[in-house]
Amino acid sequence: MKLSAIFRGGKVTKPSTPENSFSANVYDGLSATAIQVQNGVDLATDGGMVIIKKRNTTASASPKLMWTDHGPTKSMVGETTTAMATDTPLQSFNVDGFTVAPSNAFTNGANMSFAAYTFKNADKFFVTKTLVHTVGVADTVDLSSLGSVGMALVVNTSVAQNRMVWHKNLANGVLIRWDGANAQ
Repeated sequence: MKLSAIFRGGKVTKPSTPENSFSANVYDGLSATAIQVQNGVDLATDGGMVIIKKRNTTASASPKLMWTDHGPTKSMVGETTTAMATDTPLQSFNVDGFTVAPSNAFTNGANMSFAAYTFKNADKFFVTKTLVHTVGVADTVDLSSLGSVGMALVVNTSVAQNRMVWHKNLANGVLIRWDGANAQ
């Protein structure tokens, strides 16, 4: 079973600023044409995550989550329990943002508007980790090198399972289901 966890906190070697570590962008889908989102966030070198959500639809508008650990052709739907899929939402992670793949209705549909949120792995801000877990064997993720951790999102990328969120301000042992309506 493969698990991915996204931790707030972290350590990378390059100095980072808010301007080059996070970006929120809006773009219009072109369907058959790739779209390059140039936002100054270096995902190719430092890694990170992109979340894309449709803005102007009443149809399925769950956000797509793509992170560099798994490459641009893999994604997860944020508000479901489905496993990771190979559906090519992105063409590439770049040194100045990312390129949206053509002909993907979730990330580049014709006559659609999209919001994209880009998070770079950056010191004391954000980092992604992938752990290969063996069922029945306890695992520990050492977070001591990450600094102060405020939140962790844990997702199972190989089978359908709830996405769980831990936050430092919740009571000990309390988790939130990212994909559920029963948030605290």
